[in-house]
Amino acid sequence: MPVTPAIGKLSEDEIAYLMSKGFSREEAEGILIRGFISVDLE
Repeated sequence: MPVTPAIGKLSEDEIAYLMSKGFSREEAEGILIRGFISVDLE
């Protein structure tokens, strides 16, 4: 089961962009989620 953020939805455009660069959907979601977490912790 893919991990999703607790608040809001991931942008399908951002996921599609990362997938076009060779990432799987799960990898793309993980990259975006880690980006959200990183911004929140800084």
